[in-house]
Amino acid sequence: MAFDGGDLKPLRDQMIAQSHSDPVDAAATLIGVSTIEQLLGDQASGLAHQAEALRLHRLYRSSWPASLDALRVLAFKAAGDVSTNTPLEFLLEGSDVVLYSLYIVPGQPLPEVPEHDIAIVTVGESDRDRPVMREIERLIQSWPCPVLNRPDRVQQLSREVLQVGQGSLYPALHRLEYKGWIKAEWGDSENNRKAKFYALTKRGEKQLAAELENWERLAGAIALVLKEA
Repeated sequence: MAFDGGDLKPLRDQMIAQSHSDPVDAAATLIGVSTIEQLLGDQASGLAHQAEALRLHRLYRSSWPASLDALRVLAFKAAGDVSTNTPLEFLLEGSDVVLYSLYIVPGQPLPEVPEHDIAIVTVGESDRDRPVMREIERLIQSWPCPVLNRPDRVQQLSREVLQVGQGSLYPALHRLEYKGWIKAEWGDSENNRKAKFYALTKRGEKQLAAELENWERLAGAIALVLKEA
């Protein structure tokens, strides 16, 4: 699904209707709906649709066209909001890559996993997702192909390099708000505490689309290198 910074509400409504009329593709459609709703700021509804989709299926294949010789990538994912996993779909869409997204749920058996050339862990470091990371670590001990971004490496990078404290996070958010790319509203958190919630503005959506386009070009170049390695 391409993200071009346009109005996502009509697309969301169309996809919700499609999920009711086409049971075969309902789960994949609901995953797309979940992403759109969260980008629109409706996280609760987005996560509810994601949970509904994962009850049906936990393995998804990319929808863009790819050749028979395309690089086949399997992404380990965790359920959660749009910040939980690295958005490989946005980065790889349009390149000659087949992307399989596998959502890991501790305690549940794996679905039948298709053949692939390389796997990558897209889950970020967080207290909430540590059970998922432990399950991924257990699974990849005997995985049949190379695995990039292994859980122990994610934790090391998070603690040593990518740790973001309030002293750097809030100034960054303030800069984005000042530029008109995000807007902030006060609300109640899951713990019934007052919290500030941020959402993309129209200008922010256009900026995000431009940044994603740059990432797509970079990801395509990386995919070619991996294919030739």
